Amino acid sequence: MKGASILALVILVLSGFVTADHNFMLTVNGNYYFEGDSHYKDFYGESRIFPEGKLAVRLFGNFYLWGSYGYMWTTQTYNAWSSKGVFNADLETESTLKKHIISGGLGYYAGYIEPGEWGLRLELGMCRITNKVRTVSNYLASNDVFSDEEREESGLGFRTNFGVTYGLLKGVYAEALGGYI
Repeated sequence: MKGASILALVILVLSGFVTADHNFMLTVNGNYYFEGDSHYKDFYGESRIFPEGKLAVRLFGNFYLWGSYGYMWTTQTYNAWSSKGVFNADLETESTLKKHIISGGLGYYAGYIEPGEWGLRLELGMCRITNKVRTVSNYLASNDVFSDEEREESGLGFRTNFGVTYGLLKGVYAEALGGYI
């Protein structure tokens, strides 16, 4: 986990790039995600870091359209029982969650992306989160597959972001961003 935290910090420092004409913005960042669904939180953990890429295209003035894609995954391994009549756990179960987050919307930027300059970003939009879960159970004694199940669920919701940017170089900035998915 320490390695992932350091990676996220490095990504945050080298967060964004803007074209010379300020019409396109590319952001690559690490997000710290707090799970809201109690089922996933209890099983896979309360929070995790995941990468996200975002492309923004200026509409007019300080308004822009943005789209982003984020991906996170986690694996949980535990021992289980193949039936009620079994006294000791005889299965090893591995469950993998892959979460895809696709978002887009309208944004507003106030400030300059110049060295030493501060700026503010506000983004409102929609997001689609898709959870793909694969659970594989193997017999501990022989490693033969007992069951292999996959399921997928997704939902549509709102997304808001509020960020503070700081210009590092001409067209390169660092950003601290908070939001709700």
